[in-house]
This record gives sequence, C-alpha cells and structure tokens, in this order.
Amino acid sequence: MAIQFKQHKPWLLGITILIVVLGLVGYRYIKNKQADDVLTIGISPP
Repeated sequence: MAIQFKQHKPWLLGITILIVVLGLVGYRYIKNKQADDVLTIGISPP
C-alpha cells in the first residue's frame, strides 16, 4: 500500500489541492450569497 501511495502521490496531491481550493471557493461563494440574502431580507420590509 505504501509503495502504491508513493507512486500515485503526485497526481493524488494535485487532485487533493484542487478539491480543497474548489471547496474553499464554493464555501466562500455560498457563504457570501447567504449573507447577501439575509442582508436583503433584513433591510426589505416584510
């Protein structure tokens, strides 16, 4: 298992970094979108 992991490490590391970056960007985008929605609802009259 260790030998296989060492062989697959470069692209596995690349995929992991890609997923982490995409996750952070998506999380920030959704968080900002939710904050904007809350702000709009809070300001606009019911």
